[in-house]
Amino acid sequence: MYLSLPRIFSPFGDEDALFNACCDGKRAFKKENFINKDMLVGKIDLSLPNFSHNTPKMYQTRTNQILLATILSLENEIKNAIKRYGKDRIGVVIGTTLNNRTNFQSFDLVTHCCAGFIAAWFGYDFAVIMQGRYGRLSPALTAMFSICFSLGISVAWEIYEFTMDRLYGMALQCSTPTSEAGLIDTMVDFIIAAVGALAGMFTVAFYRNGKFGKHKKQIRARILREKKDAERKDRLWEAYVNEQNHHFD
Repeated sequence: MYLSLPRIFSPFGDEDALFNACCDGKRAFKKENFINKDMLVGKIDLSLPNFSHNTPKMYQTRTNQILLATILSLENEIKNAIKRYGKDRIGVVIGTTLNNRTNFQSFDLVTHCCAGFIAAWFGYDFAVIMQGRYGRLSPALTAMFSICFSLGISVAWEIYEFTMDRLYGMALQCSTPTSEAGLIDTMVDFIIAAVGALAGMFTVAFYRNGKFGKHKKQIRARILREKKDAERKDRLWEAYVNEQNHHFD
């Protein structure tokens, strides 16, 4: 693979304009009001090209306009490459981002809920792995650890948001130091993360213990086999202890 001519389109313009802005110490962040909150965003206010009349409506988005502007800046180079090497031997790789703040204003809640769910699932499996050969953990105890682990991750993230806002003037909590918006944002994030953590805790606990899933029969059989092995070991140990006590008596 050979990257012959990369292109960047930013709030400052193309890669040359971005380089010059970085050298001059300029910042692309601007304060925009979303959901009655002031947030720092790197919004592109430059003129963007229009789509052709035969472009499907579902693809006529702002992010695709940004991609189109980037592609058009390479139009001559692409045509020359096709002429020289043939269209089957070149490729144009483009990438974009989700405009989640303006097109989907509840995106932040979805991310916190999903993060709580994933962290709870990971915490459950992590506890089982750490226990290892020392024996099977109680599902209830493992589930409690998983939700505590997930909520701990949420606390660490909110600490990070607060620290970045206060030290570097960012707006991760969507507030100013003198407003209550940051407190509301933090508490809403905690609540949504807790909902996701609860859902993750019950889902992974039921799944890992064969309550549902594609392999639930195999999981139940394995759990039953492990339980019988544990009971057999306990009986052998009890018999050994009784024998030793009888011997010393």
